[in-house]
Amino acid sequence: MRFAPAFVLLTVLSAGPARAEGPPTGQLPPQPAPPAAAPEQPPPPQQPSPPPAGQPPAAPTAPPAGSPPPAEVTVVVRDGAIFRGQLVEKLPGQYIAVKVATGETRRIAWQYIARIDGDPANPPRPKTFVRFKADHPSATLEEYVGNGDWATLCKSPCEGWVTQGETLRVGGSKILPSESFPVPAGREQMKVEATVGTKKQQMWGAILGVGGAGFLTIGGSVLLVGLAPNSRVDQNDGTQRELTDTERRNFKIAGGTMMVIGAGLGIAGLSMLLGNETEAKVAGATGAPRAASLKLPGGLRLGRRGFEF
Repeated sequence: MRFAPAFVLLTVLSAGPARAEGPPTGQLPPQPAPPAAAPEQPPPPQQPSPPPAGQPPAAPTAPPAGSPPPAEVTVVVRDGAIFRGQLVEKLPGQYIAVKVATGETRRIAWQYIARIDGDPANPPRPKTFVRFKADHPSATLEEYVGNGDWATLCKSPCEGWVTQGETLRVGGSKILPSESFPVPAGREQMKVEATVGTKKQQMWGAILGVGGAGFLTIGGSVLLVGLAPNSRVDQNDGTQRELTDTERRNFKIAGGTMMVIGAGLGIAGLSMLLGNETEAKVAGATGAPRAASLKLPGGLRLGRRGFEF
């Protein structure tokens, strides 16, 4: 078996050199890919701390909302002034600020405010459309605002909206005020017609009445002197003497004339006072209009038929 080593050598050469698996010389072996990072979890929500013992939990905070448009308000002041505009600021018990049509902001102290219309805190009340007409150009339609004060709504002739349930009257700087009357609820329209009495006529009626009373008093005294049988007059020397028949007749004539004049003045003055009254007629009102009369203390009235209670 001489050829055995050669056979073995041929077998080894045909197989080739053994290659070790791995990276080439001079290179690092490949590193394994790092594992994928886990997704980041959000932090757990924080729980609100419980309220202290004995206190109720706080109410949840509402999300902020858009600012509402400024409210349009009407402020009626006790002296009769009226301010209309946008509500800027309101501090009950202190003041209210209103931006009027001129752009100026007016601040009204709370103690002078009679009423605020259009305030979002107070729901609006129904209104009635009123037409007003009087027989005098200075007559005005007025609204009661409290504490004995009246606010002027408009000057005759005029028309506008008034709140139902409010109290109105007819008045003016030169006009005697009428009796007050309410704006009835549920009425859409109302008509007010007025015949007015003026303060000037009242003044002249009083002057004529007082003058007539004075003439009546003096004339009556002079007439009594002429009628008395034992009437005497003083002389320059300090003595007295009886009146002559001519003097008595003159006293009677003078006294009677003065009394007639006084009676005429008194009647004229009284008629001016009795007929000088402002009367407001409301459309749809029941009852006949009251006759002219003179207001007296204690709730009495003196009319053409005598005293009224």
